[in-house]
Amino acid sequence: MISYGLLVGTVLIILGLALRQPYLLVPGVLTVVTLLLARAWRKNALDRITYRRHLSTSRAGWGDTVELAVEVENAKPLPVPWVECLDDLPADLPVVGGHLSAHHLPGRMTLKNMLSLGWFERVTRRFSITCTQRGRYTLGPVTLVSGDPFGFDRESRGLPQTDQLIVYPRILPVAGPALLRRHPFGDQALASWIFEDPARTAGVREYQTRDPFNRIEWKATARTGRLQTRVFEASFRVQLSIFLNLSTGAYLWEGIDRRRLEFAISVAASLAHWAIGHKRSVGIYANGYHPSGGGSLSMRPGAGVHQLERILGALATLPPVPWGQLHPILNRALGSMEPGTAALIITSQVPQDLVLAAARLKSCGHPVSFVLLGNARAPRGFPSARVREEGSDVQRIVLDPAG
Repeated sequence: MISYGLLVGTVLIILGLALRQPYLLVPGVLTVVTLLLARAWRKNALDRITYRRHLSTSRAGWGDTVELAVEVENAKPLPVPWVECLDDLPADLPVVGGHLSAHHLPGRMTLKNMLSLGWFERVTRRFSITCTQRGRYTLGPVTLVSGDPFGFDRESRGLPQTDQLIVYPRILPVAGPALLRRHPFGDQALASWIFEDPARTAGVREYQTRDPFNRIEWKATARTGRLQTRVFEASFRVQLSIFLNLSTGAYLWEGIDRRRLEFAISVAASLAHWAIGHKRSVGIYANGYHPSGGGSLSMRPGAGVHQLERILGALATLPPVPWGQLHPILNRALGSMEPGTAALIITSQVPQDLVLAAARLKSCGHPVSFVLLGNARAPRGFPSARVREEGSDVQRIVLDPAG
C-alpha cells in the first residue's frame, strides 16, 4: 500500500512541477513525506522490543493456579503506538483474564495482547492458569506485530523463546486399611522389615562367594592381601515397586479409554504419595514412553520428597498411549529388584502373560499384589484390591478387597 501511495505522490509532484499547479504539488509532497515517515516507523517499530513470560512456578499440582506475567518492553526512544503480541499456548491450560483465539494447530490457542508503548516504557500484564490436566506444556513461541501509526502497513517478527510448565497428576487421599501391611493387601502385619542401606557403610569383612563384586572394598583388600567386602547398616524402610499398566483394552484395535488411563495414572501417583509419606522407598515402572529416559518408564525405588517429585514428574510426562505390554517390564525389572521388594501392579485388565510375569516375581521372593480398575478380574493366588469408582468425579482412592 505504501509503495502504491508513493507512486501516486510522485506523479502528483511531477504534474505539479510541470503544470506549475500548487494544488497538485503540495498534496503530492505531503503524501510522499507521510508515507516515507510511515515506512521508516514500520521498519523500526519492533526494534529493541522484548517479550518475556514469568511463571510463578515451573511445576504445579493438579488443580493449582499458576500466575503468568507477560512483560513487554520498548527499549528505544521511538514510541510504538500499537503492538500486538500473539503468544502460542496449550489449549489444555485455561488462561483466565486474557483474550484467547483459535490456533491453526490442534491442541493450541493464541493469547492476544494489544499494547501501546511509549519510549523506554515497560508494560506487565498478569493472567491466571488453572492446571486441570497433567502434562509437560510448552508456552510459546510468540509473534509480535506492529506498524506505522496510520495503519498503512505492518511488520511481524517471531520470537523463539519458550517456557515449560509441568502439571503433576491428580493426587487423591487413599482409604483402605489393607495398605497398612507388610506388603500391600497381604496378611502379614508390618513389625520390622530390614534392608541394607547402601548409602551407609558399617565396615568391611572378608569376601564370601555370594557377595556381589560391586561391594568389594579394594583399599582394604590391598592392605590385607585378602578380598574384603563392604558391610552396610541395616535399614527398616520398606521397598515398593509400582507397576502401572496403561493398556485399557485387551487389543490395540479396541482403542484407548482416555478417562480410564488418566485415572490409572492418578491412582499410581496417589499410592506413591501415600507410600513415601509412610516412609516407604518407592519406584515406578510403566508401559509408557518416558521422554527423559528414551524408553519405557523405569525408576528404581527411592525415598523422600525428591523421589516423590521425580515420580510425579515422570507420570506427568507420560503420553496418553501405552507403549507395548507390561509383562516384559516386570521380567526386566526382576533382575534389578532388591531382595524382598514388594511389587504393586495397577491395571484395568489382567492378561495371562501379566499373571505369569507376576508369578515369576513371586517365586523369586517378591510379594506381589494387584490394584484393579474397572471390571478387571482378580488373578488367583495374589492379594488384590479393587479401586472403588464413585461416579465421574472421584474424590478419593478407596481400595476394596477383590477376588
